[in-house]
Parts: sequence; C-alpha cells; structure tokens
Amino acid sequence: MEPESDDRLLAVASAIAEGADVAWDEEKRHATNEDSWETLRGLRDIAVVLAAQRIIGQNYDTTAPVVAAPTIKGAEPTRWRHLTILNKIGAGSFGAVYRAYDSQLAVDVALKLLSPSRTARIPNPDRVLNEARMLARVRHHNVVSVYGADQTDDYVGLWMEFIKGRTLGELLKTQGTFGAHEAALIGRDLCRAVAAVHQAGIVHGDIKAHNVMRQEGGRTVLMDFGAGRSATDDSARGGLGTLVGTPSYLAPEVIDGQAPSTSSDIYSLGVLLYHLVTGSYPISGHSLTEIVEKHKRGERRRLRDARPDLPDDFVRIVEQATAVDPGRRFATAGAFEDALARMTSPLPPRPRDTR
Repeated sequence: MEPESDDRLLAVASAIAEGADVAWDEEKRHATNEDSWETLRGLRDIAVVLAAQRIIGQNYDTTAPVVAAPTIKGAEPTRWRHLTILNKIGAGSFGAVYRAYDSQLAVDVALKLLSPSRTARIPNPDRVLNEARMLARVRHHNVVSVYGADQTDDYVGLWMEFIKGRTLGELLKTQGTFGAHEAALIGRDLCRAVAAVHQAGIVHGDIKAHNVMRQEGGRTVLMDFGAGRSATDDSARGGLGTLVGTPSYLAPEVIDGQAPSTSSDIYSLGVLLYHLVTGSYPISGHSLTEIVEKHKRGERRRLRDARPDLPDDFVRIVEQATAVDPGRRFATAGAFEDALARMTSPLPPRPRDTR
C-alpha cells in the first residue's frame, strides 16, 4: 500500500478505537488498490463489532429530567420486554441509552438498546450478550450492576443499575482538575472495583474518565465493559486495526500487539489518575499513529513535569502504575490500592513524651 493510503487507514483505525464516526463512502473513494480495499472492509467489520460491544457503556447524563418517551428512527418505543421506557439519557451512532422502569424489580434501570436499523449489520450479537452475562457475575459496590441482557428481532439490549450522577470526564470539564488527595481516594475505590473484576476473571480493557461515574453522594462506579474480555482470552492480539480501547490510556504492550491483561488495566488506571490531576496524558496525540510513534520514541511527559506541586508519594505511585515495563508496575490492583491507602491515611499519633 502507498504511504498516504497507510496513513488514511491508520486514521480510520484510530477513529474506530475512539468510537468516532467514519465517512465510509469517502474512505472507499481513497481505497485505490485491492490491499487497501480489503483492509478497509476489515476495519468496517471491526467497527460494527466494537459498536455492538460499546452498547454496554455509552456515556450518559443521568441527571437529565424525565421527559416523554423517546423516538428512534421509524419507531417510538415505549416498552421493551418488561421495561417501561421513561426518557432518553444518551445516544451513540449505533444505539441509545434510556431510563426505564423494571416492573419485575420495581426499580428504575439504565436500558441500552442497539438501534433496529443497525442490528442486522451486527455479525455476532451474541457477543454483546455474552459480555453482559460475564459482567453480571461481578457484584461490588464500585462496579455497575448488570441485571439482564436479551435480544429481540429488532433490538440487542441490556439493562443495568441506574446511577444518578456524572462521569469523571464531565466533572473535569466543569470543575477542573482534581487535587492529589481526592484523586487518590477515587483511585482507591477504582482499585477495589478492578480487583473485583480481575477476581472474576475479566479484563476491563477501557478504563478512562468517561467510563467512571461519580454518583450523587460520592460513590465511585466503574462502568462500560464493552471492551471487556476473559483474562485468559488472548484473541485480542493483532495490529493497529484490531485495537480495542482508548489510545491515550492503552498500555505500550497493547499498542505493540499484545492482548489486554490485568497489568494493562493497572496501567490505564494509572493514566486515569494522571489525567484527573493534570487534564492531560503521559502520551497524547491527535491520531493513533502519532500516539504509537511517541510510544516507540519513548516520548512520555512525566507527571512531575506536568504538575510540579503534587506530593512526592502520589507522583511515585502514578509513575509506577504507568511504567513502560509491565514487570515494574503494581502486581495487582490490591497492591496499587495499598500504596494509595498509605498515602491517604492519616499519620499515626506520635507517642507522648513522658519524661
């Protein structure tokens, strides 16, 4: 393939990884040879699968007021299965998120539905259901609870705990960066969540600010397991076109083609803490290609350089979590949490001088 074609295809892969829309008709016109055409077709197939997976965790604002039942192209659903739809709280190019009432549980839930016009394009909708059923095994205070998943002739959907609050990404935009102590407390909650996920044999694969909710009252909740997979599944190995996750949060070994792992989750959690206190990332770029090249050249921005006023302990913890070498990171989420706990716990009282 020509260099220009390579760059376009890498840009498409980056857009897919970030969940952005791709102008497929335009890209077809630039696919000037058989190799680039076949690669583009493969990327489109990947985009369809990833969009189905992301139905597990679309970003949404649960503080939105209840309004009339939503309208989807060509239909006005007011019910799905045993769920009564109350209002729309989010949308993506492949589906929508609703607040709904579960008549069996007698509680409000967050209902994710894949758009009927898109369902026929999903080559394996069972994968969405399998991921949801896998996540349903995890029960932890800091992990969103999945109640059920199903499919009909028109929809693939799942329903989960309704959390009224805002994502950490939204809080960063409206309130600015966090202090080290508050970020460390959030990190402790997320370490506990990740430990529970790993104990269930699952790798999250896409830990980032927009996938963490701060519930009213202060509870931290890990969301969006659309990129999740079994910890023993190494089928995610491959090149740039098969990457799943958000590039700025991906561990170097994942970008290099290795399968996501518990260690790469720890790396992503470290990047999240870095992002909370700086609003930036250790490695960032305008495209996946740029991020990959910076990884290769080792162009990382140290946390101390990004924010010189941070406590030494916090800087050391984040730098260890985001170490390039997986062997230098915390071995487990529990070890990561222990380090944050030592930083945030008050010092023991000094012994009284009895002389």
